[in-house]
Amino acid sequence: MSLRYKIGVLKFHIQHYVTMHIAKWAVRFAKIQPLPNTITGKRVLVISPHPDDEVFGCGGLILRCIKAGNQPHVVILTDGANSLGEWRKDKERIVAERVKLTDCATQALGLKAENLHRFFLKDGILTEEIANISKQELLMKKLKSMEPDYIFVPSPLGDSPDHLAANKFGTMLHDAMVSDGKCPELWNYCVWAWYCHPLQLVKRLSNLHLFKLSKEEHETKLRAVNVYVLPEATTGQYWSGKLPSLFVAIHRWNRELYYKA
Repeated sequence: MSLRYKIGVLKFHIQHYVTMHIAKWAVRFAKIQPLPNTITGKRVLVISPHPDDEVFGCGGLILRCIKAGNQPHVVILTDGANSLGEWRKDKERIVAERVKLTDCATQALGLKAENLHRFFLKDGILTEEIANISKQELLMKKLKSMEPDYIFVPSPLGDSPDHLAANKFGTMLHDAMVSDGKCPELWNYCVWAWYCHPLQLVKRLSNLHLFKLSKEEHETKLRAVNVYVLPEATTGQYWSGKLPSLFVAIHRWNRELYYKA
């Protein structure tokens, strides 16, 4: 590995660090409207492309809903089999371990087992999976039956193809429910948007809604996040993959960002 390459990588990480902290401080000090309190008393559906996005992006909101006596529905679309690389041959074990982690993380938040729904679609090709008419119809039927008042999907600023596919499917679900005479609200939550496009979030400050966790809520969310990111958590390995330290740090913050689609 050449010195020039190492310098280039170091420069990239420094720029990334600076832009993420600019975004974080902008969010901290800007007068961002809070997420409406009415949401926690309504039927909430969180659509997560992978087993961990639900905690990173919406852990605080899920917890607040549960505290209000209103269990949300959390849907995990893919099996998460590619978290350690597409080349791995032990994918069945990876899926099994990630199931355990999600059970542990959502239990830490207080989510009931019957409100956690897994569809085990193929990780990495969610766009193709959702394009399958029979699978799409099955998903639509199941999620419509939950009659959500609010649908939360990952922000399209996350770049990940699976996140974009989950966002698209959430939009399809919303539009289908509107066609049926329902009126759910569609919201974006931020997972990889923080890491991939922090300055794009700053540009959206006027449209962002801030959710601030109480001290108790923050401590509970940290326990759920740690289930996914600490190797000593239940399995002794990073079954969710080696996540960038900056990414993990921002999701250990006591704030979450949302914006209306």
